Amino acid sequence: MDGGSERRRFNRVDVIEPATIVVGARASSLPQVHVFTETLDISRGGARLRHPTRFIARPGELFDISSPHIGKARPARILASTAAGLHVVFDHENPLVDVDMSRPRPPAS
Repeated sequence: MDGGSERRRFNRVDVIEPATIVVGARASSLPQVHVFTETLDISRGGARLRHPTRFIARPGELFDISSPHIGKARPARILASTAAGLHVVFDHENPLVDVDMSRPRPPAS
């Protein structure tokens, strides 16, 4: 028993789409780094992402993420990195853009 479903506050929706992670302090003089990946599922509280290539992710790291359903750059932090993907939590719980949360999830393949 992983206990993950017991902690989940929002329903997840399987959505595979391009996502962009922007790493870099906004107040820093260093350039921001754009990392391209895909969402695997999303909810109002967070998302699970495909592991980006050549990107080391550590729990607690902060970044902005955007995708068609997440919307414009949204602050997020890494919760965990597992074989199932990169688990992120949004810093602010906001409704997703254009996702029907009442739609049944497709069966896992």
